[in-house]
Amino acid sequence: MIIPAFAVERTQEILYLLGEFQRKGDLPEIPIYVDSPLAIKATEIFRKNVKYYDTEATAIVAQGYDPFHIPNLRFTERTEESMAINPALGIGYRDRG
Repeated sequence: MIIPAFAVERTQEILYLLGEFQRKGDLPEIPIYVDSPLAIKATEIFRKNVKYYDTEATAIVAQGYDPFHIPNLRFTERTEESMAINPALGIGYRDRG
């Protein structure tokens, strides 16, 4: 799954919603990549600041879940990992815009 999300907090909102779908069994087992150093760092900040979660997110944590955890979620922290996404998804240079 590729979803462009260039704004801080937008990526976390998408991950939160995908996590809800996954917990309900409504998300197919597909690879999900977060390929943005800023989004990765922002997600780490969200995870470390549970005391600021709203009531709904706090309830998810109380049930033993991380609202941003999805089994098939991969964070591409290194350039090599980022570059490996396109071939892994079957996207080549000819397929680009």
